[in-house]
Amino acid sequence: MKTLPITILIYDGPIARMYLARLYQAGFRPAAILLMVLNRHPATGRNVARWLPSKFRQVYAERNQEASLNYWPRFIRRSRPDLFEIICDGLGKIYRGADILIGEMLGIAHYEKYADVVERAFINGLGDDTLVSSLQTLKHKTVLFTGGGIMPGKLFDVPGVRYIHVHPGRLPMIRGADGLLWSVLVRGRPGASCFYMDSGLDTGEIILADDVSQISFDISNIPRPDNQTLYRALFSYYDPLLRADFLANMLSNAKCADISVLPSTNQNEKDGITYHFMHEKLRDEALKKLFIT
Repeated sequence: MKTLPITILIYDGPIARMYLARLYQAGFRPAAILLMVLNRHPATGRNVARWLPSKFRQVYAERNQEASLNYWPRFIRRSRPDLFEIICDGLGKIYRGADILIGEMLGIAHYEKYADVVERAFINGLGDDTLVSSLQTLKHKTVLFTGGGIMPGKLFDVPGVRYIHVHPGRLPMIRGADGLLWSVLVRGRPGASCFYMDSGLDTGEIILADDVSQISFDISNIPRPDNQTLYRALFSYYDPLLRADFLANMLSNAKCADISVLPSTNQNEKDGITYHFMHEKLRDEALKKLFIT
């Protein structure tokens, strides 16, 4: 097992869990994990258990967050096992051990399995000064950001810290939200990019950007789920695996495991398009290309 000199910054959820599982499968362990625990409910925004003492409140909030942020992947597996099986089978044709990885993603996270050091920051959001303080004290200052919102400017001001991110679209052509769906609709195939983050939206220096294998899921033999369920299924299983596999393969093929020194190229911000979340009608057209009836 090779230790990567990086810190993985995560909220508990499908994307973060898949990174950990896929990197472990590839023989990698990050040197550290910094788990962000929200002091408010991820869905409602309400403060969590303010009546509890601080230590117990954090434990309660972490459990609350674990249940909330993994709700949809578990719900779809339970309520639509036919759809879940089709997606696992389809992903298994492209990604080795996809069913095992998804099963690990949906289980209970044992962070100590994946990293030598596991720390927690009890925060009210990415702009919390507690998070800034935690980042300032990191030993390994190359940070894999696994999502959770728009990175505020103050985090880029932390001395010595450099963030990397994997985007489900080929940069610079596809920036912004719903990258997987825009890639399929606009470019006709999915892509992914690993890059050093800056204060712009997916505009940082590119380490690697490429197309990835095309995939579709034949749901013609089951009652068709509604489009909202299909959308949630994509971002519960396919999107996390696409990102994690892209990163693991990049690191496996790199001559150096220190991602902070991998060569990169600047983006021209005038190239490509920054997309927003898809309008429902466009989203439905993209889903038709991924789910065949």
